[in-house]
Amino acid sequence: MSMFQLLKEYYLQARKDKSSGSGRGLHVGLYSSLVSDISRKAKDDGNREPTDADVVKIAQAYDKSVRANLEILYKTDRQEDIRKAEQELEVLETFIPQTLSEEETQEAVEEAVKETDAETMKDMGKVMSVLKEKHGTQLDMQLASKLLKKIIQ
Repeated sequence: MSMFQLLKEYYLQARKDKSSGSGRGLHVGLYSSLVSDISRKAKDDGNREPTDADVVKIAQAYDKSVRANLEILYKTDRQEDIRKAEQELEVLETFIPQTLSEEETQEAVEEAVKETDAETMKDMGKVMSVLKEKHGTQLDMQLASKLLKKIIQ
């Protein structure tokens, strides 16, 4: 079962739970938005079926937004909104694969540099392409870029 199908099942269950006042019912809006945005992305990209990569990418974008909102909420001390945002993060984490640690990212970058024989900043694109191909969404590309720049200066 694809991640999108799983997401749609969670959404349908949330709608059922909302009417009964239990379970995932609290997150109907989140699930609805995710399903809508992922479907729209797939349709805009050539009227295709949503892929797991689409689900991860949209979930990561939502995660980033919720985390930014959460920082603001902590400053305002709005406990109910903080609790809701934290629950939304838990839901989103279901669809986001674990990212590599800094040490694992360092190893992956070093391996990609050796594989591509990168020596200068001109080779950065090749290295990043290899990293993205091998590790996809498990890699924090900003961190990888920062580490790569240290290696091939």
